[in-house]
Amino acid sequence: MPKLVITKFEGTSQDWIRFWGQFETQIDKSSAPKVTKFSYLKELMVLKVQNLINGLLFTAEGYQKLKIYLSDTRAKPVKLKELMFGAYSSCLRSKRGM
Repeated sequence: MPKLVITKFEGTSQDWIRFWGQFETQIDKSSAPKVTKFSYLKELMVLKVQNLINGLLFTAEGYQKLKIYLSDTRAKPVKLKELMFGAYSSCLRSKRGM
């Protein structure tokens, strides 16, 4: 059976359902490290969506947070900005505590 090609996620809640079905089956359920999955997820997004997630830490936790955000089909772009700011603030607090 030939491998399916995943079309990039356009950033809409309607497109998320199609995209996530493909991504989850081929990548998210694989045994690859979460950071690798994060890399695939980012590459499979159109540039405008990639630009929104550039502030997330490139970690397993960042991948989990992004999945939760994207899974909430009622989410609005403001929520992603809040998520990124929270991650950035957390990073700053931990650096100050060093």
